Amino acid sequence: MTPRSRGPPKRSWGCSALRGADRATGLPEPTPGLVRQLLVEDLPTFVYAPPGSSPPIRRSWGAGGTVRRGRRERIAGVVAESAPDFERAMNDPGNLTWHRWYASLLRTVGADLADPEDVRRRLAALDGAPLPDGVHRAHLMGRTALADVLLAEALTHAYVRDAEKPPASGPLLTDHAVATGIGRLAAALQDRWTAAGLAEQLAGPYARFAPGPDAFPHLVLADALLDEHLDYYGDPAAPAPPPPAIETGPVEEDADALIAAVEELAEEEFEPYGARLRTCCTRSTSAAAPPSPSPARPPSTRTGPSTRTWRTCPSPYRTRRPTRTPSRR
Repeated sequence: MTPRSRGPPKRSWGCSALRGADRATGLPEPTPGLVRQLLVEDLPTFVYAPPGSSPPIRRSWGAGGTVRRGRRERIAGVVAESAPDFERAMNDPGNLTWHRWYASLLRTVGADLADPEDVRRRLAALDGAPLPDGVHRAHLMGRTALADVLLAEALTHAYVRDAEKPPASGPLLTDHAVATGIGRLAAALQDRWTAAGLAEQLAGPYARFAPGPDAFPHLVLADALLDEHLDYYGDPAAPAPPPPAIETGPVEEDADALIAAVEELAEEEFEPYGARLRTCCTRSTSAAAPPSPSPARPPSTRTGPSTRTWRTCPSPYRTRRPTRTPSRR
């Protein structure tokens, strides 16, 4: 892929080549947009950079010979603009993965990060090393799992990109390398970007140092339940759509609908209440009808939903109290 030097600038070149930087001159030449993505997203996720190595990484693009003169000024502007975000992301404990964290610990104890044997020997002494303030093992597990997925996707995309449009400098990944498995390629890159042999040790004899999702079944279950909840009910943070507007009809239409409902109750099939209800409605209508229209109000003028007057009908269950007959003595 790229030169095997473990200097921070060469690690950034490997990331840029993986993301599709032009390699026509032999070394990756990223675009200004790709430079910002590498500084703010990729390097803080995949690469361990010792303290004080940030300026060389930025200079390798902004002022080095890996970029053609036409792009150099624009990239230098992007690098200067992204410098605060890059420093913040590299030092943010929330971006730590197991590999980046143990690489920093190994450097603290004086290990040669380019020597797999020294890394293996020094790693045994880091059992029970405290985590940074505010960082829990579950945080490192989740961030490492996300980094593994992102790196596997980047490798797959790079292989497909070169297969569809072969570059003049040759493919970044050979068919034989891909046939061995994307996981092996990702582990090799992690070793190159953090510490030699570290990925193999954390996946093998020192797997307890870097527990994966299997060590946190309650978090896996909670994540699965959250996915199901979102599938059924949607995102609770999204605002609910407004209810459909209810069209209110005129008062006359509502009154006529009420009258029609009452008249249905007075039909024959609703006996024994129908006869009493019809009788009450008929008597009320005849009693309420005026003998002659009032001169102050024309006959055609309606004062309400209907000229009928309704009164409460007697209950069919109401019975008369029995009268007591005097007894004869």
